[in-house]
Amino acid sequence: MSSINKEQLSGKYWWRSIDDVVDVTSIPSSIKDEFPEGAQDLFATGSDRRHFLKIMGASMALAGLGLSGCRRWPQEHIVPYASRPEGTMPGTPEYFASCFDFGGISQGVLVTSNDGRPTKIEGNREHPDSQGKTDSFSQAAILDLYDPDRSRGVKYKGENSSLASFAEWAEVYLPERGKGLAFLVEPSSSPTIQRIKRSLKKKYPELLWVEYAPLDNLNQRQGLAHAFGGNWIPVHDFSQAEVIVSLDSDFLGASPTQVP
Repeated sequence: MSSINKEQLSGKYWWRSIDDVVDVTSIPSSIKDEFPEGAQDLFATGSDRRHFLKIMGASMALAGLGLSGCRRWPQEHIVPYASRPEGTMPGTPEYFASCFDFGGISQGVLVTSNDGRPTKIEGNREHPDSQGKTDSFSQAAILDLYDPDRSRGVKYKGENSSLASFAEWAEVYLPERGKGLAFLVEPSSSPTIQRIKRSLKKKYPELLWVEYAPLDNLNQRQGLAHAFGGNWIPVHDFSQAEVIVSLDSDFLGASPTQVP
């Protein structure tokens, strides 16, 4: 079809390949100019081709030295217990009732542990709120334990330190009654956090303890406190509703009470 004079045709002109549409004579020259001078010599056969593959393999290896995906991780060995704890059997999972703190509200969960390593989080059927249900936030919380960026100990100015060193520093530099000292923490219902707070308040009565979360239903809590007095959170029972009106409130979104 490309050998026919297109100007002598009447009606529609049908072409069978890209060669009938573009000037194919200019393509080889444009391809040749695409690469630097002498680059076409690399695409050879035989021993030259083998040499080219060696160069390309070495280049890719060097390019991957700074990439985390190409980094060679340190070699580790999985070994059995030297002295197995009493009442445990290797390979047999253990289950522990625990709590997952979300938005300052505790949720009952059941944690599966294999040889001392937590591996799965599910809802606790005996918990009165969740009754065995769980959400994506609880499920994903197990990954925080194995986060490579998680702190492995106490550091001071980028160097490894210890809690004993911090306690010595605190005795010298912290004000006697805590005036001018502030702690900024996220809301938590953890008994351990509350115990630490009481201990600090007892030793430094003038310290400032501030709880803050980027996503917090502060307006909701203040409104309920103004209406009913005290610290309240709403627990919706939509089975009793005929019409639901939501005004700037994602009641089906992520919240501490989305599981019940």
